[in-house]
Amino acid sequence: MKIVCAAFFGVVILASCSSETGNNGAGVIGAKDSVAHSDSAHLFILPAPLQVATFLRTHEASIQIPYLADKSIAATNYNTDYQRALNLGINITDVGYAALYNNRQLALDYLARTEELVKALRIEPAVSPYMERIRRNIENQDSLSYLLLTLYDDVQNNLNQAKREKTAFYVASGCYLESLAITLQHNNLKTKPQFIRLVAQEKMWLDNLAESITYLEPDEESQDLFNTFFTLQDCYKDIPVKVENNLPSCTYTPEAFIRLRDKSIQLRNAIVANS
Repeated sequence: MKIVCAAFFGVVILASCSSETGNNGAGVIGAKDSVAHSDSAHLFILPAPLQVATFLRTHEASIQIPYLADKSIAATNYNTDYQRALNLGINITDVGYAALYNNRQLALDYLARTEELVKALRIEPAVSPYMERIRRNIENQDSLSYLLLTLYDDVQNNLNQAKREKTAFYVASGCYLESLAITLQHNNLKTKPQFIRLVAQEKMWLDNLAESITYLEPDEESQDLFNTFFTLQDCYKDIPVKVENNLPSCTYTPEAFIRLRDKSIQLRNAIVANS
């Protein structure tokens, strides 16, 4: 089974167009769900690492540091590449968010943790040239955006070329989970039409991830991540999403929004704390 993460815009997964996929309703990747042995291509659209952060910077003037992941936990706390890759995705997202708000020191703190995770994943030679360039350009948003996206792309390419497709997918999943957790903590934006559209789009990205994971060879780690997606999808059941004129939208009650927000934070924090 082979996965290729296309730079910034999607995940290309080689899988049979005729195979059955989908959620079996029980939160388990079973024979019906898994199509890991098939051999043609599917394209799943996922957010770019800076896409959500750029939206939030446009609509929220002040940085919200408490919304970000705990950066105090050392990379040595993670014992598997699964844990390291999810946290690398989370950290790349937080570097971008902090930098877009011109919080240089916070961005550098998350970058240092990102570097630790890169080393732990044994991909340092491929991406280390970007680290110093990111430090030098931490206050130049145009250059920084390019460098962060290139860093993310090179992480994906290096892992895929090394036949570590699952690890590449886990990095992309960490980016999504952190973007969702940060987004939903912006309670002051939740009645704005553009924000409501973003919440709907996040559901569509979630569905893409939940489907695409069924194209991976099932194991304990992919099952754990599938359960995370399944849990979030269950929270979204009370937030109906529709698409009209190619624009997603949704409706939610305060209770449904809080349930999804709190669960996304809980799941993100559990990944970071390795609990």
